[in-house]
Amino acid sequence: MFISPNYRFSDLNIPLSLDDKIKVFEDQILGWHLNTADWIVKSRAKQATHSAYAVMQIILSYFEMIAKYEKGYVGNRKSGYFFEVGIKLVFPQLETRPEKDAIKDLLKILYKQGRCGLYHAGRARSDIIVSWGYPFPIQYDPIKKLLGINPKKMVNSIRQHFKGYIIKLKDASNCILRTKFEVKFDHESKGSA
Repeated sequence: MFISPNYRFSDLNIPLSLDDKIKVFEDQILGWHLNTADWIVKSRAKQATHSAYAVMQIILSYFEMIAKYEKGYVGNRKSGYFFEVGIKLVFPQLETRPEKDAIKDLLKILYKQGRCGLYHAGRARSDIIVSWGYPFPIQYDPIKKLLGINPKKMVNSIRQHFKGYIIKLKDASNCILRTKFEVKFDHESKGSA
């Protein structure tokens, strides 16, 4: 049985060491999520021009997930809170922007109309415009209250963040981060390891 695209239970010693958990997690997120989103983005197929929402469906789950891993959170609530924490982890420059109300609006629209719209209604709602042509991963017009998203640039930003997170996790001196990761990983893996 595969536990990630490149690992089976039989490939690893059970119980998994912390380093093996990190290896499996990295392979799961890259292989099942980010590489797939990247493949869609890079596809030359005619359907690729209409695939932005599929990419968004894949990548918008990253923000809540990564925040919960970084914090070691194992509860079932606070999706909106952790989604916002995750956005700020990937885009830390949002924390330093002087337009606090605009950032609050951006986060609210991205969560409610992007993440919740895609997961609960199958599409983003009307305050979000998805375009391959935007110069930034996300951009917000506070006057029109419209949020623009470039899925390709969003995938690249998420991939960069994930790469940095994995590097920190692999550093044995990051004891607190590694402990929080392991708590979350073990919680999510109950019954499978």
